[in-house]
Amino acid sequence: MSTSPSLLIYIPSFNRWDSLEEKINILLPQLDGINSKLVISNNCSTDKSYNRLDQFVQDDLVEVINLTVNTGIAGNILHAFEVKFGDFLWILSDDDTIYHNSVDLLLNELSFDLDLIYLFAGVKGEENISSDTHITNKRDFFSKFTHCSMTGLISANVYNKHKILNSVSIGYEYANTLFPHTAMFLNQIRSADQIKIKTLRNVVQWHFGERTYDSTYYRAWVYFLDLAELVEPKYRYLAVRKFLADWALSHYLPISFSSGHFLKYIYYSLKNFRLLPYFIFYLLVYPLYKALKTTFKLPTI
Repeated sequence: MSTSPSLLIYIPSFNRWDSLEEKINILLPQLDGINSKLVISNNCSTDKSYNRLDQFVQDDLVEVINLTVNTGIAGNILHAFEVKFGDFLWILSDDDTIYHNSVDLLLNELSFDLDLIYLFAGVKGEENISSDTHITNKRDFFSKFTHCSMTGLISANVYNKHKILNSVSIGYEYANTLFPHTAMFLNQIRSADQIKIKTLRNVVQWHFGERTYDSTYYRAWVYFLDLAELVEPKYRYLAVRKFLADWALSHYLPISFSSGHFLKYIYYSLKNFRLLPYFIFYLLVYPLYKALKTTFKLPTI
């Protein structure tokens, strides 16, 4: 191993050329002279603008992978773990926002003993952690970081490849959930005696918009509950309870109704019978909040 950890930045992309090109142009000046590599994976885009990707290729610095078959988002994410470079892996969404010093901020925090660096992304679930939070035990992790907006958002998680690669088979097993990366990390935690997670601000900002909420990808958040079986039994209640709490007080609840997945939430609550009162409580809280919001003009959550 080198004395300084290397970083692989992997961008899975499909038909978002404008935002992808902007991302590349912001990243390239930051990669010069450091131990890093940028890999762009074109998931069989139909946009002809992607033919221009070759102009960015640079030996040992920028690589372009043109997939011949669209593997879906889960398949493209899993390809990131197969790239033979890097001590750490940052899978960066092609439409999230990064800054001109994002890589420097991140590199300054890398150390081989870390399991994960969580990059605040302005998502639901972050309210109970701070930028100086250091997680060193599993209970703390499951009470703070379980929610899918956090562990599911690819741009907000930087993985230690030396630790997570032992769980690649789990990623493929849970690819149907659309969260293979989260499944791998949960398995990594389950197999570890100790964990070390650091948090970092001002590196990335999640893409926010109603278009995102209505997409098929976000309707599939319900399948995050399939990953509960990867959590050690003594922490499973914490993990699922955290998910239900954040879900009921955010946009995920109405999406569950409109997408036809609401019955699946009930199924998981019955399966974990201790959660049923909790589930019902949050189911009631959301309509009450909506009513109060209309009456008293409360802020959106």
